[in-house]
Amino acid sequence: MMAALFDTIHDNALSKRAEPATLEEFVEFGLQPEDYTHYVGLQMRVQGEFMAYGCTLADTRHPAITELISFCHEKKLIEYDDCFNEAYFCSEMISCSFDADYRHDWLRYPRNPAEFRLAIERRLSKNWDAESAYILDTFGAIEFVYDECYESQDSILWVKPDSALRIKRYDPVAKCQVILKSNEVQKMYDVVQAEQRKIEKELAAHLACMPIEHNAEALPAGLPWIKRLYSLCDRKDMIEGVCETIGNAASSSDIYKFRTSDTLVVFCGTDTCREENHQLKNMRVDFSFYGKPDKQYTIERCAHCKQFRISLDALIQMFESYGVPRCRIMYENNTSGNLSGFEDTSIFYDMGYTVSQTAGLSAVQRQRILKCAIDTGKASKYDVMRFLRQRMNINGMKAGNEIAFQKWKDDYNFIRSL
Repeated sequence: MMAALFDTIHDNALSKRAEPATLEEFVEFGLQPEDYTHYVGLQMRVQGEFMAYGCTLADTRHPAITELISFCHEKKLIEYDDCFNEAYFCSEMISCSFDADYRHDWLRYPRNPAEFRLAIERRLSKNWDAESAYILDTFGAIEFVYDECYESQDSILWVKPDSALRIKRYDPVAKCQVILKSNEVQKMYDVVQAEQRKIEKELAAHLACMPIEHNAEALPAGLPWIKRLYSLCDRKDMIEGVCETIGNAASSSDIYKFRTSDTLVVFCGTDTCREENHQLKNMRVDFSFYGKPDKQYTIERCAHCKQFRISLDALIQMFESYGVPRCRIMYENNTSGNLSGFEDTSIFYDMGYTVSQTAGLSAVQRQRILKCAIDTGKASKYDVMRFLRQRMNINGMKAGNEIAFQKWKDDYNFIRSL
């Protein structure tokens, strides 16, 4: 399907363009000269209504708006697929009411109709965004991504709360998009902040030179003055938006590459660090996995205990949804399960299996870990049963291990029933 005309000619990549659609572009798009004449007439009617009545959204005051939107939709000047939403485009038009004329204090001048048409067309184009155009011109092609998103039942993509914002850029060496380090993003943020300070200084100086009220000699100078004012205000608003976005990305910590020698501390039930008001920070961590590509997860980092922390439920969910991370897994109370005496104990140790009373894993939690070992190919059903039999026959016979023996037996019966 051919793209809409306004989507084509008003694109962030064409940010230097400063004129509305021309007669030649209408004809090249397959329309007639009279279509262009009718379109310009509708635009002038809309501008006149805005200047006469302001930005009140009332059909009786702004009939030209719905007529213009219908015309643009019919002639494929704007997005024309099955998802066309007339109310959305009308609201976008209303936001352009401030572009109909220049006004500040006692000064008021009608805006050039071509300037008004350009403002309208940019609003109606789905490919135009002033902030994105500035970013493209200043920093080249970059992409903003959130660490964690989820899709709702109606297929809308939502950002998870507290998800960090990051910036990606194509790396010609790696031949793929890579996430920029925080120091690189900070340099971008410094550039935008410097531009923001510059604009604020220029705006303050310009306001100090406002023409004197009711001075007839000031009227000719008023128009270029107010044009410059509008230009500075538009740029100020745009820079503030860019500054907020890049500032959010600059405040995100770098993704930490979790090493196989690093320890992941698992807490069961209550998070003691949170209860004791330790300084906790969500960190994005890149784990290596057995037999699978690396994958990122968000976990806690306790500044007081200097630990990477995760709940047992979250760990088991990681096992079941993706795989087993290559790292040391230790429970909050420094227990990791006494699994010595079995040649493959590292498999179960790494996955956090333990019958320790202190760790307090429930039967369901223990059995989910063992089942994950089978499902992920880390051990066969026979390996798990052999391990549990050995635990019962050796450690289970010792005095004081009666509770552990019963847990091993329950887990053995569970695995055997699979």
